[in-house]
Amino acid sequence: MVLDFVETLLAQRIITQLTPDDLARLNALPTADVVALLLERFRAPRFKDQDSRALYLLLQLKHFDRVGFLIDVFDHPPEPVEDWQVGLALDLGEFDDPRALAKLIEIVRDHPSGGVRCFAMENLPRLAIALDSGEPLAVLDDVAEQGVGEDGLGFTVRDCARWAARTIRNGLATKTN
Repeated sequence: MVLDFVETLLAQRIITQLTPDDLARLNALPTADVVALLLERFRAPRFKDQDSRALYLLLQLKHFDRVGFLIDVFDHPPEPVEDWQVGLALDLGEFDDPRALAKLIEIVRDHPSGGVRCFAMENLPRLAIALDSGEPLAVLDDVAEQGVGEDGLGFTVRDCARWAARTIRNGLATKTN
């Protein structure tokens, strides 16, 4: 019955943001039990959008390897694959973790979808600057010269790469001055 609160959250029509009290209550529950339930609902949702609600709640847990989870799900996403990967790439950029940076660089370099690549580049500068890393620059410079595809919103992969590289260079320069 401890997990009734989690089931209640999963049943809400829209979960946009938990209240501070709800967040504290969620994180006070036994992490292993909460994770098990949320993973079950993520992998086998009982109703429409329960998988995305479970993902949102998993990303709110303080004692859960959120970045490791996002990387694993990105590599083995539910259907529709590209829609999930776009969202997961954006989520990865929210965590100041070198593993997230490495995964975003890999996505920018290797993913076949221009849209997924562009969305990975959207948060890449924030993360690179937060981690004080110029590591993405070589890949971004290469993609700016040779990248193909677009994001579906009218921006080319090359445009996204040029913007991301410029933003990282400017951000890192500002940090050192």
